[in-house]
Amino acid sequence: MCILLPLGQNVQTYLRKYGTCGPDLPLHCPGCGDRMRRHGRYWRWVFTAHQKAYIPIYRWWCPGCRKTCAILPDFLKPYARFITLVREAVVRGRVRRGLPWSTLARRLSSPTVSWLSEKRGCRETHAMKRESLREQEPRKRFA
Repeated sequence: MCILLPLGQNVQTYLRKYGTCGPDLPLHCPGCGDRMRRHGRYWRWVFTAHQKAYIPIYRWWCPGCRKTCAILPDFLKPYARFITLVREAVVRGRVRRGLPWSTLARRLSSPTVSWLSEKRGCRETHAMKRESLREQEPRKRFA
């Protein structure tokens, strides 16, 4: 389980604040409501448009339901390697402007960006958009 919190505006701010010690937060378990305890950290690679960084992700443990959760900074998506700004730039360029992948690759050229991952992210965004539009349509009733 992951909890997203505003722990820094970008990777550099996050590393300055929490690179050596984790946030001191009074967290309560989303499942049972018990107060959670610190439970260590793990390290994760994060990619921006121009660099890659190795950042700590802090974990918390609930003694009530005996589950752990990771506290992610809000510039990350669970299980995604690219920060939100990179993913948004690709979606904006592809969906709103209709730019081809080759143009996006030149504009955001970096050895850290995998365009196959970005294509997959763009497809996921299209699927979510179609699903939300389907939910907003009034349902037809047949007599």
